[in-house]
This record gives sequence, structure tokens and C-alpha cells, in this order.
Amino acid sequence: QALSSVGFDVIDRAGWLTPVTEVARQNSKFHRAHCGHLSRRYIELRHVAERNVFRDMKDSLKEYEFRVEQIESFVYMHCVGIQLEKHYSRNRSNAVAAWEKKTDITTAINIATKKKLPLLVEELRDKLEALPTSVSHTSVKQAKERHLISKQIKTQLYELASRRFERAKATATERVHTIVRSWTDFEISSVHNELKLLEQLVVEIEDALTKSDIVADGGSHCFIPGQAAAEAAMNEGTVGVIL
Repeated sequence: QALSSVGFDVIDRAGWLTPVTEVARQNSKFHRAHCGHLSRRYIELRHVAERNVFRDMKDSLKEYEFRVEQIESFVYMHCVGIQLEKHYSRNRSNAVAAWEKKTDITTAINIATKKKLPLLVEELRDKLEALPTSVSHTSVKQAKERHLISKQIKTQLYELASRRFERAKATATERVHTIVRSWTDFEISSVHNELKLLEQLVVEIEDALTKSDIVADGGSHCFIPGQAAAEAAMNEGTVGVIL
């Protein structure tokens, strides 16, 4: 009211400040544009579209996470086969080393007995008794068989893990492509929708623009490329008509 009393035009013809609930009621009284309403619709449209695409991407990311966990489990399966083979390989080496030690002590006892060295024989027998009772040629054969079986299991686990890994990797890669395509489609669709709204908004602004608004801008419109030359030509033509 204070600005209106001193001659300022405060009528919101473009409708920038008009609430959405007041648009229909005020249009019944005044011819006003919907610039504010359209600009808010532009922002709301963007937010709604973002929420939808984020919801879809959340589901895709969960599926991608599940596939990655599967890939990790297949890699772990292969590592289990490697560790299993290493374990039985060490057992086989230990069994062979213990059997060789027992054989060497037994051979030394026989040689010391032939040479009649009772003290040495007694010492060697103590060492022989200190060895585990499980040390035998049979234990060596069993350790060898278990090692060979562990090698077969390792190979089978590797082949199984590799097949599953390749399938899971291909699916996971497809999920990534799906996420990228979803975001790309969202951007393209958003651009088209936003362009439509912006075109409507520009039309509303142009319809609400008056000659007094152009004059009141302080001549800034003259700095638009080509505008000054067009106005100069128009002024010259007007002057020529007057003369």
C-alpha cells in the first residue's frame, strides 16, 4: 500500500507471488499469468521424477549388491580349495619326513648293533621311541592319497567357482548397465518435460510483459545483441515520418 500510494506499480501481473491455491480465484478477478505456479510445477516435476528414478535405482543396487556377494562367495570357494590342498600337502610332507627319520634311526640302530656299540644303540632306541606311534609306511600312503584327493577337490571347486563367477559377473555387469540406462532415460525424459514447462513459462512471461515494464528496466534491454541497431533504425524511421 505504501508503494502504491507513491505511484509504484505493485500489481503481480506475472503471478510470481500468487500461491497455487489462489490461482483460480484471482484469475476470476484479474487477468494474471501463472509464472509462479509454472515455476513451482517445474521444480515439483523434477523432484517427483528424481524420487521415482531413485526408487528404481535402489532396487537395482540391491540386486547388484547381491550379485557382488555371490561373486565374493565364489572367489572364497576357490580359496577354500587352495587352502585344503595346501593343508594335505603339508601333512604329506610331514608324514614322509617322519617316516624317513624313523627309517634312518632304525638303519643306524642295526649298524650300531653290528658294531657292538650299546650306548649308541640305547640312545637311538630312545629317539625311536620318542617318535609318534602313528609314523609308518601306511600313514605315508594315506597322506599321499589324501593329498591327491584334495588336489581333485581343488580342481573341481575351481571349475565350479569359475562357471558361477562368470555368470554372476555377467549379470552384475548387466545390472550396472541397467542403472546407467535408467539414469540416462531419466535425464532425457526430464529434459523434454522441463523444456515443455519452460516454454509455457516463457509464454506466460511474454504475455504478462507490458511496455511500462520494458521502459522501467532502465534501458538494459538495449544491451541485447542487435537490439540497439533495431531501435536506432526504428527511431530514424519515426523521425523521417515526422519530418
